[in-house]
Amino acid sequence: MKPKSKHSSGSTQAHRIDSPMCARLLTIRKASEYTGLPVWSIRTLLWNGRLPFIRIGHTQYIDRQDLDAFIDREKVSNLM
Repeated sequence: MKPKSKHSSGSTQAHRIDSPMCARLLTIRKASEYTGLPVWSIRTLLWNGRLPFIRIGHTQYIDRQDLDAFIDREKVSNLM
């Protein structure tokens, strides 16, 4: 039997999006990866005030919860 590493939790489960191991604040690039939208689409949403952000120094951060809320607001149901 293999000994467990001190750093291993013993779980083979992948981190979920809502896992505490996932950062809550995302850079524009990470927000782009998270949503699948182009970086410039994320920037445009920030500039147009459609997506709130936090500025720390010269860097803009987007709260993952705000991204999820934006996605939920923009969902369109099938009208047919």
